[in-house]
Amino acid sequence: RPLGRLFYPKHIRETDDDESFSFSIQYQGAQGGDKSIRHHTDASTVTFNINLDEKESWTGSSLIFFDNDGKHKQVMWKPGYAVMHLGKTMHAALPIESGTRSNWVVWTKGSNSNQLYGGNPMLSYDGCYDEAYQL
Repeated sequence: RPLGRLFYPKHIRETDDDESFSFSIQYQGAQGGDKSIRHHTDASTVTFNINLDEKESWTGSSLIFFDNDGKHKQVMWKPGYAVMHLGKTMHAALPIESGTRSNWVVWTKGSNSNQLYGGNPMLSYDGCYDEAYQL
């Protein structure tokens, strides 16, 4: 059974996570690189965000999740750790202060694509900021 369905059985149907898309992202403390990402939701059913670094060579750059009431949960990155969350959960990458952090992001989504941007009422934003898991 796919991981997303194990962790989020109330939110994900069988056809909501049968495809995937992935990309890498790098944050750099030096000038010219990406330092942060403003608050956003993902075009995914579930997002897996995996740190690729062998050792912690950065400061700052934690991930923060929000709900509609202003509550938040902050996750500090560690080398090799992953974070999993519903794509509809509002989140941001806080500014990196020094060093470089590299991550591989995997989005699962449905072949019917109805879950993107509110097509699936089960995935509407409902304050799931506290359902982000650090693996």
